[in-house]
Order: sequence, then C-alpha cells, then structure tokens
Amino acid sequence: MWRLNEFSLQRLSVILLVPALLAAVSAGWHPATLHSSEWDVTVSQIAEEKQVLWLDVRSEADYVAGHVEDAFWFNPEEWDVQLPMLLQLWQPDNLVVVYCSSNKCQTSLEVARRLRMEVGLERVFYLKGGWEELVHSNERYGIEIHAEVKR
Repeated sequence: MWRLNEFSLQRLSVILLVPALLAAVSAGWHPATLHSSEWDVTVSQIAEEKQVLWLDVRSEADYVAGHVEDAFWFNPEEWDVQLPMLLQLWQPDNLVVVYCSSNKCQTSLEVARRLRMEVGLERVFYLKGGWEELVHSNERYGIEIHAEVKR
C-alpha cells in the first residue's frame, strides 16, 4: 500500500500549488482582464469631454475611408516610430480614446494597455463598440466624422 509521509505531502502540495500560482499571476497580466469599467468608455461617456485625443488603430485604408475629426492614425506595428509623434500631440489634460473596428477587435484594448502600463499615461481608454458604435451614435452625441488623412 502506498503511504504519504509528511515530506511527500509537502512536496505534493508544492507541486500542486506552483502551477495554480503561476496561472493566477499570468491571468492578472493578460489583456483580456482589462475588460472592466476602469479601461473602457462608451460614446455617451465621452460626449461631454472637452479635450479628447482620438487614436484610430484600424487599418490605414479604414482610416482614409472615415475617422473621427482630428483623430490620429496610429499603427501599433510601428509603435517606436509613431509613439513620439503621439506624445507630441498629447497634453496632460487629454482624455485619450483608442478605437478600432468593433468590440471584436482587441487592438484598441492592447494599445490602451501599453500606453497606460509602458508609457505611464493615466487617462487612456479603449472605446467600447469601436468604430461601429461611433458611426451609429455620432449624430446623437455630436462627434464629427471625416474622410481625410491626418497623420
């Protein structure tokens, strides 16, 4: 018959505990955990803001086809090149709102996370519903949409 002595029991508990702790720690850093009211905003929440810096992280073709007035097209794949340009536009009182195509797109969430965690900007959010939501509610909230390139 197989018996557990005190030493074996301690080893077994460590073997079981380590993967559980690693999973808990890694879950805390996964971008999916950013889906909370701390990180997302809706069009209605932004409507009254005076100083909004819009970041469009969709494809350049989508940006050219239409974007929020004065939005900065930001390609996350060119982070090192575009970040200095973005920081020239940024002001401490700006609310930075990152948007992509829809709720299914995670790019805006990831860019918002990086701007908060890596750059240290505090008032950075991703737009819940993305471009689809903007198109449906722009007239109701007075958000201007244009189709000219601004880089």
